[in-house]
Amino acid sequence: MPSVDAPQALSGAIHRARQRLVPFLFLLYVVAYLDRINVGFASLQMDRALGFSDTTCGVGAAIFFVSYVVFEIPSNVILARVGARLWIARIMISWGSFRRR
Repeated sequence: MPSVDAPQALSGAIHRARQRLVPFLFLLYVVAYLDRINVGFASLQMDRALGFSDTTCGVGAAIFFVSYVVFEIPSNVILARVGARLWIARIMISWGSFRRR
């Protein structure tokens, strides 16, 4: 029985990982891009309906993204400590309890 060379086995594993991950990561990239575009489309109608200026909309978007980055780091630390299943359940319960009625 011939032994498999370690670099060849590693190359095969990397190839399989690329075949599985690249399409999924591309899909996630497209979804993130569409999400950013939707914020732009929403601001077009919100600005007129609520009387926002371009500056007001820009400041609102900046506050959202800065707070997203600030809270993402502690969230990932907690996720590593308590586990993904429990942390995602907590997030879903929180969002469900704050939902507008």
